[in-house]
Amino acid sequence: MPDEPPSELDERGQVACDVACLQCGYDLRMQHVDGACPECGTPVRVSLRRDRLDDSDPDYLKRLSRGAGWFRVGVAATVVLLYFGLLIAAAGVWRLTRAEPGRVEPEYDRRLRLMARWFLVIGLFGSLPGFAVGLVLMVREAHWLMQVRNWQPVDVVLVSLHGMMFLGFLATWEYLGVLGRRMEDAQLIRRCVRMRWVWVIGLTLVCSLALGTSTANWLHAANWGRLSLRWQAAGALVPLGLTAAILLWMWVETLRLAGVLKRKLAGLTRG
Repeated sequence: MPDEPPSELDERGQVACDVACLQCGYDLRMQHVDGACPECGTPVRVSLRRDRLDDSDPDYLKRLSRGAGWFRVGVAATVVLLYFGLLIAAAGVWRLTRAEPGRVEPEYDRRLRLMARWFLVIGLFGSLPGFAVGLVLMVREAHWLMQVRNWQPVDVVLVSLHGMMFLGFLATWEYLGVLGRRMEDAQLIRRCVRMRWVWVIGLTLVCSLALGTSTANWLHAANWGRLSLRWQAAGALVPLGLTAAILLWMWVETLRLAGVLKRKLAGLTRG
């Protein structure tokens, strides 16, 4: 077994140290690398992280590669067509998170897949009707749009749905890290870790800017009319510009990750 680390396996291919099964926690010491957990049947290779993608079915790898392509196209499209691009990106994530036929999947991987799928789908398709209604009202009945926007439950629902999308993307980055470990690709793993921090920091900054702007407007509402037009414009445009810069940074980083993922998976299908 030249491809297995000697610290984990002995010369007979048996686990030579304490390794917990990823599914049930059973100690796999003395189990053969080609065997299964005596408690739950999870292959030992899975717990040793030796279930490599280059050993997977070629058709499954092609579906992953196509999903990565859809994901990259969708991310690129969001810069001009936000929800249309998100729909394509979500379709790509749906393909990327399909269960691999014949693989006994650890519970952690399965939960990540399902979170990435359903949080994105529920958040996105829950937000689309509100977006469509807002466009219609903006064109036909602008005063109704303002009344709807001032209704507190609408904001609560929209924030909750967008929060679900955010959690879905965080689960997606984590699951792509699982694929990176199965490819034993350090670059993709680092990209996924970086992507999680980019989204957490980016969304935190955007929410902080929105909260800070609202608080400043409330505190200075009495003096707002006394300020010059230049200061009024600065107070409105600076947070908007910073928010746009942060969102552009998140978009560029996400597009880079999508490109790396597509290249890695395309390399596996060619191999």
